[in-house]
Amino acid sequence: EKPLLKVKRPNVLVILLESFTANMVETLGGTPGVTPHLNKLSEEGVLFTNHYANSFRTDRGIVSILNGYLAQPNTSIMKYPAKSQTLPSIAGSLVREGYQADMLYGGDINFTNMKSYFYSSGYSRIASDIDFPIATRLSKWGANDDVTFPYLLEEIKKREGQERWMSTFLTLSSHEPFKVPYARLDNPYLNSVAFTDSCLGVFIDELKQLPVWNDLLVVLVADHGYPYPKDLNAFEPKRYHIPLLWLGGAVEEPRRIDTYCCQTDIAATLLQQMGISHDEFLFSKDIMDVSRPKFAFYTFNNGFGWIDQTGVSVFDCEGDKVLLSDPEGEAARLTKGKALLQTLYQDMGKR
Repeated sequence: EKPLLKVKRPNVLVILLESFTANMVETLGGTPGVTPHLNKLSEEGVLFTNHYANSFRTDRGIVSILNGYLAQPNTSIMKYPAKSQTLPSIAGSLVREGYQADMLYGGDINFTNMKSYFYSSGYSRIASDIDFPIATRLSKWGANDDVTFPYLLEEIKKREGQERWMSTFLTLSSHEPFKVPYARLDNPYLNSVAFTDSCLGVFIDELKQLPVWNDLLVVLVADHGYPYPKDLNAFEPKRYHIPLLWLGGAVEEPRRIDTYCCQTDIAATLLQQMGISHDEFLFSKDIMDVSRPKFAFYTFNNGFGWIDQTGVSVFDCEGDKVLLSDPEGEAARLTKGKALLQTLYQDMGKR
């Protein structure tokens, strides 16, 4: 396989897009007109078209992406610092290679132990709501994305010529109650997403003007999906289909990758492209490795879904019943899903 990156040691910017579902990203088959900037950027980078969230909550999505660790159906490892600090992390792997890691979130960083989690994952600096003037914290959750994106840009400008860095930024404007200083679409959720998309568009345009762009990898990924359209069941695969896009001067060439994959696979795929070992990431598989099985796995309250090229199976662990099997009768998917879930719980128990 041709490499995805042309720079072996890029600076890495991971942007976690709050509640961005693929169902409103036109380039992924979603509603047209909501994310014009993301649609356009999708043609400039590596777009993973069959990428799924592992969960429905931010605290679980963050761990899936940054630690390559599967989300649990009815608990969250982030709530157990003694366990979460034993997890490998992308930041930890990069820090060992001489990188600096920092985190930005416009809201309360103490929510679900996030602060201790980031520090134990290898991050040395965290900026959050308290770093912004109260007058700019207009959202119920903190500072909106039109405040945090420009802040991030200024921070990156200051790093010219510094040692390698990894930055992680969690957006917040597209979180309920969806109140944003923007009015383009009638649906409040879609309008909030369109607002974040517009902030992202301006940010990337300005980033492209800087020398740092030449060896930068931007990983754009949702923390989880959202029940849009409204009639989506909590267990349906469409509820978990989310964007994953690699952008930046470090990217070899624009591509579309249709392999089934999920958030946990980002860690192994990224580290492999950088020539860094990912053996400690037990649940992360390199999306580009043709010898590895290709599937997406997600969990919801007391259940899981498994998707691969044979179809999809969804299982309710509490009711011990199949909620969805398409095409019918593919028992292998359920067996694999149950085995994976059991392995996850055994691993969690040992930590």
